[in-house]
Amino acid sequence: MFVVVFQANVVGSALYATGAAEGMVSNFGPNGILAKNILPSGKWWLFLYEWTFNICNIIVGIVGASESSFVIELETEAGVTFDN
Repeated sequence: MFVVVFQANVVGSALYATGAAEGMVSNFGPNGILAKNILPSGKWWLFLYEWTFNICNIIVGIVGASESSFVIELETEAGVTFDN
């Protein structure tokens, strides 16, 4: 079950990064809706934007996992639960 959830998170993360990069280029690229020619456009530039979003997503995931494990550790050491 864990493998399926992990694969779904990987695919979802790639989808979010692609959507964010496409939206950024369409709004700020050569034919931008909000501003024109702020960001360069092209296959490799789009790849760089997607890669950057993926790295940021990984950092957020790692920080979120470490924070939640810290809360669980505090919960077990103190003998207090945060359930209702």
